[in-house]
Amino acid sequence: MDYYIKGKFKKIIYQNSENNYVVTLFRVSETNDENVDKEIYKLINVTGIIPDIKLEAPYLLKGSYQKHPKYSWQFAFTSFELIKPEGKDAIYEFLASPFVEGCGKATAEKIVETFGDKALDKIKEDVNNLLIIKGMTALKAMKIYNSVLSYEKDDFIIKHFLNLGFSMDDVAKILSKHNFDMEAIMEGNLYLLKDIFDFKKIDDIYVNNYDKESDLRCQECILNSMLQISFNEGSTYYTIEEIYRALNALFNINLSSDKFLNHLEYLAKKELIIIENKRFYLTKYFFEEKIISKNLLNISKNKLKKITNL
Repeated sequence: MDYYIKGKFKKIIYQNSENNYVVTLFRVSETNDENVDKEIYKLINVTGIIPDIKLEAPYLLKGSYQKHPKYSWQFAFTSFELIKPEGKDAIYEFLASPFVEGCGKATAEKIVETFGDKALDKIKEDVNNLLIIKGMTALKAMKIYNSVLSYEKDDFIIKHFLNLGFSMDDVAKILSKHNFDMEAIMEGNLYLLKDIFDFKKIDDIYVNNYDKESDLRCQECILNSMLQISFNEGSTYYTIEEIYRALNALFNINLSSDKFLNHLEYLAKKELIIIENKRFYLTKYFFEEKIISKNLLNISKNKLKKITNL
């Protein structure tokens, strides 16, 4: 049976900024766990991983009530979601809360009176819907609109990645390290995450959710195939035949000669690989090899000068 608690985070006791693990005080308003039932409307200790925790916001947490050997009883949650305010009273409370900039109690009351229990939907549908509220200005409407979207944004992102197959730990890493290019990742470029996850893990999740023969996947797998050849054989350059064989063996990708060449040309155009004398280099290794060659040449010349001076 899946156990849950509903309520609000009231205080953060401990928070790890690296992995988003928290120890908190949580006021329970509802539960299906008989062990927690006696704690309704009381504060309990709650632990788990949650990025961008919002105090005083309504959450649903799933997990189990456990007795810690040192800290006594605590609810350890493994998943969470923000509870969308439903009904006029809940929507009014939300709009009047600190989460919604530029609103306040008087404006919240007017919005709910005008739109009823569809107020949040009307706000998200079009910021201009707010302009029919008496006393509303364009600036104030934009603040309310942005606040409502922002409140739900992280919850939407978290659910999206969990549905793709990432764990909650994974999602915490993504949110903490990739906010700057989140839009591209959400649109399907999971390979932007290869700086924090193993390439095979990303590729497996991509294949389960997107077109396994997409240009993006083929190109990323070509780059990784070249990298694997270097790891396995110590090579800094590759023949076209080596790359093709590795692509097929590692990722089961079979491309026509034309498509394969088109992908290589695209990667060269983007300066991700270098093609020179029918040799193919990862750009990083190409310039590293140039630097090493230059340094070796300088060392050789210096040695020659010393011998000559003798």
